[in-house]
Amino acid sequence: MLRPEQHLGAVDPATMPEVDPEWTDDDIRVIIAKKNRPPLGAMITLADIEDVARNVMTKQAWHYYRSDAEDGYSYRNNIAALRHYFFRPRVSLYLAKDRNNSKAVLKKVERLGYNAVMFTVDAPILGRRDFDMRMREVSADDEGNSEKRGGVATTIDGYFEANIGWKDVEWLQRNTKLPIIIKGIQSVEDCLLAVKYPGVKGILLSNHGGRQSDYAPASIDVLYELRTKHPDVFNKVEVYVDGGFRRGTDVVKALCLGAKACGFGRSFLYANAAYGEAGVTKTIRILRDEIVNAMQQIGLKNISEARPEMIKYMDRAIDSPKPSDYSQE
Repeated sequence: MLRPEQHLGAVDPATMPEVDPEWTDDDIRVIIAKKNRPPLGAMITLADIEDVARNVMTKQAWHYYRSDAEDGYSYRNNIAALRHYFFRPRVSLYLAKDRNNSKAVLKKVERLGYNAVMFTVDAPILGRRDFDMRMREVSADDEGNSEKRGGVATTIDGYFEANIGWKDVEWLQRNTKLPIIIKGIQSVEDCLLAVKYPGVKGILLSNHGGRQSDYAPASIDVLYELRTKHPDVFNKVEVYVDGGFRRGTDVVKALCLGAKACGFGRSFLYANAAYGEAGVTKTIRILRDEIVNAMQQIGLKNISEARPEMIKYMDRAIDSPKPSDYSQE
């Protein structure tokens, strides 16, 4: 570093000799990449920005920024280690902000002869659904200053009242004679709270299909924990489960752990989108055949015979990323 007395003044660029640049193939690649760079408003995640940076930086600069030690295990393990930690979300109930609307809906479902009302608690505010957000329109000059997320789900954002709690279960009990099923419980602690309310006859363990909070616990894990630590809950309320169920074997596992039913959301949406009513019927047949086959394979003659002893939990580890997942090339 130069000492203050060695500073002779600012450099006049006009006095510098002209240099005829020699463009390398990589320089040309960078120029083209910068010209085709997507607008900043199209960036949804940090990974999006990193992908753009990788394209518009010279290879030398990218390799310097992205480099890691030796085989790169520490770098990859930093990322992989975080995937072993999951949240334990607590219930945040939601109703329409206008309670009169909620009352009107309750009275309507009673008149129509419904057998129960399901109270969803796992989506008081809209989660960051990157895949849906990418469908929003982005102009070429979008500088990314807008706070609007875009996507189909945002059309209902703000409709529900987020500042409510368990006291609102009491409100619900006062305003309907129907049995109440609380959907979206993600912790054993909240299961124990739910069964204290006489109007609650069922609980649905769910993380909203993984659409709300990333790293929310899988519902099958909550079901297993509930069965292991508090089996008495299954004698007080019916327990349902959804999230990730795709095969008949999945259903049989849940039944053995005490679930009364399993929810299949996306599977039927996909079936209907692809083949209409016939696709839905086919999906039911496939699941029926898989459930029967699974029961026969494990010696289960009747669903009523399903019991926890027929399930063994196997410790699982999330595979560390392969080198190719974080390629420096």
